[in-house]
Amino acid sequence: MVVYINDQVAFTNRIYKASNTSWGIFSDHSDVTFSNITVTHP
Repeated sequence: MVVYINDQVAFTNRIYKASNTSWGIFSDHSDVTFSNITVTHP
């Protein structure tokens, strides 16, 4: 998975056993706003 933030920062990681499971993006102990999110599959 790769997350691009404001076309300036990239965060990447591997997600194992993600098929047919629920997952999400969250924040811990801080305020954030998520907008204009696009999910694509290569």
